[in-house]
Amino acid sequence: MGWSSAGHIFDPVARALIDAGVDGPTKRKVLGDLIGRLQDGDWDTEDESLEEFLDDPDVVAAFADRGVTLPVDPEAELVAARAENDELRERVADLERQLAARDRA
Repeated sequence: MGWSSAGHIFDPVARALIDAGVDGPTKRKVLGDLIGRLQDGDWDTEDESLEEFLDDPDVVAAFADRGVTLPVDPEAELVAARAENDELRERVADLERQLAARDRA
């Protein structure tokens, strides 16, 4: 029988590190160590905490370092990749406009 309440420990610590602006490598190390300790206590709902922090690559990496990943939904990944691609195209176009304006000046 696993320990499902460890998220009540992990989630506030992760949120505090994020809110405090802790650098990525430190956050990854601290949370990785915490994940390991909680897993030693038979934490069995790591995926639920991972889902809460999918927007933070350092938290996701800390989980992956400890063998916790989520199944990839190819459709969702494609949508996200296309959106990122569109954002990059817009950024490139903006930079090109800035350079053209600078060259005209």
